[in-house]
Amino acid sequence: MGGHPRFCQAFVISERLSGRQRSIIATSPEGLVAKPNVKVRPMPHFDQWYGERGFVNGVETQAELMGAAVYDVDADVTNMDALAAYNAMSDNPEAYTSGVLALKLELKCQSQLMRGQVTVDEVRELFYALYDSTAQLVRAEQTRRLLAQLEEHGFNTLYG
Repeated sequence: MGGHPRFCQAFVISERLSGRQRSIIATSPEGLVAKPNVKVRPMPHFDQWYGERGFVNGVETQAELMGAAVYDVDADVTNMDALAAYNAMSDNPEAYTSGVLALKLELKCQSQLMRGQVTVDEVRELFYALYDSTAQLVRAEQTRRLLAQLEEHGFNTLYG
């Protein structure tokens, strides 16, 4: 990466807080260490919510930041149960929030849909509300960590 060294350092700090794909940005060859490739399983209605909200960082990246289940790239995820999803959410170091609330909501909604107690549109609204609040928490935590790391590296964050 070229440019003023302090700018490059601040840029790397910022990008590394933006998910797995951007973690390989560095100011030296030694810092260019890729994280393992994974499969991300977004929760129900996530892809549609992502598109409607205008995110641009990649649907899997956003899902992972919001606590989605993350599996080894070679894992067969076609028949994963709730316990496997819970473990995959718990072991996700890129997540800023826990995906357990979304998993609980998914299980509850599946049961209610089968009994005819809710409609698909009602379920979508519930997930959208959860995703909206979770996205706000992720942005707030990213900002907090960014400011802390910039300050730790000697950047004056008082003036932006």
